[in-house]
Amino acid sequence: MIYLIKEAILTRISLTDLNVLTEGDDDTLNDPELDAIQEVSSYLSYRYQTDLIFAPAQAEADKHAIIKRITVDILLYNLHSKVNPRNIPDKRIQLRDDAIKYLSEVANPRSEIQADFLPIKERPIGRGADISWGSRPKRNNNY
Repeated sequence: MIYLIKEAILTRISLTDLNVLTEGDDDTLNDPELDAIQEVSSYLSYRYQTDLIFAPAQAEADKHAIIKRITVDILLYNLHSKVNPRNIPDKRIQLRDDAIKYLSEVANPRSEIQADFLPIKERPIGRGADISWGSRPKRNNNY
């Protein structure tokens, strides 16, 4: 295991179901976990220091519960897709979609969702303001 411990995974799936997916071999969790970490990092790396978030020498108490939960949800989806890609449970698909939606909103600087617990990257001073322009919707005058 790279970032997660088995107990964190067992909060989202039962031991018997996990053993069915891994065939009792915990080493098969390494590749799906690495994929999950890289996927989470790809969303967060623009605004946050992902090397600090996923530092391998962290104490378990210092790891953020939301990041662990999201990583576990993506890991379990990856594990299901590796074992039987045509028969992924709807619950796993929905949890992964919810995790990706949350990551997208946290990564968006214009979003109202804030992740104060994540270390923000330092930006150089004098970088332009983040301004967006909009307009009224087009009028449709069909009679």
